[in-house]
Parts: sequence; C-alpha cells; structure tokens
Amino acid sequence: MIEAILVGLISGTCMFALHDCWVWFWKKAGIEIPRLEITKSLYNATPVFLFWNISILMPIVEEVLFRFMPLCFAMLSANNFLIWSIAIISSVVFGRAHGSWKNVLNLGMVGLVLSILYINFGFVSCLAAHITNNFLVSF
Repeated sequence: MIEAILVGLISGTCMFALHDCWVWFWKKAGIEIPRLEITKSLYNATPVFLFWNISILMPIVEEVLFRFMPLCFAMLSANNFLIWSIAIISSVVFGRAHGSWKNVLNLGMVGLVLSILYINFGFVSCLAAHITNNFLVSF
C-alpha cells in the first residue's frame, strides 16, 4: 500500500511537471490545446474549495468512473487485449470529458498514465497520482 501511494505521488508530480512539455509539443505540431473551461471559474475560488473539490472530490469521482469501474471488470477477464482496449477508450473519454477533442491529446495521455498505474499498482496508486496532480495544478 505504501509503495502504491509513493508511486502515485511521484507519478502525479511527473504528470504535473510534464504538462507544459506536452502543451509545447502540440503547439509546435500546430494544435493549440485550449485551457479547461473550469479553470476560468477557479480564479476566484477559495483555497478550501480548490483543495476539497479539485484536489480530493473530483479525482475520487473521476477515478471511480474512468478507471475503477471499467478496468475492474475487464481485469477479471484476464484478457490483455480487452484490458488495454478499455484503458485506451476510457482515457479518450476522460480527455474528452475535460473539454474539446484537443483535450484528448493532453488529458487522454494523463488518463492513459492513470490507467497504467491502475493496472500495475492498483486503485490507490492512480488515485494518489490524480490527487497529487490536481493539488499541484490548483496552486
């Protein structure tokens, strides 16, 4: 359990650090990644709201919806093709749920990393990574 949390903390920090690199990469490729719509409303939010909703509540909800529910059942089948197909599909849906199709390029990658963490280290690891990333983003 401690290992899963540490892997999640490190992964979440790396995802946060690499975000600007991905945005730069897509910009050089001629694709402007739009800011998430929710970020505009967060500028006037209180720190308690940011911490609770963005750093804790939303990662839990998103991880249950996009990782735990689809991958839990797929992993019971022990069919690698099914597991990775669902991981990719849920990552695309995760990215699209955060904005336009262009957000799939950035946040779909984040979703895929979170899916890899879930598959290899379990739910606690991907949740710790998501919470860490959102915590850092909210500041």
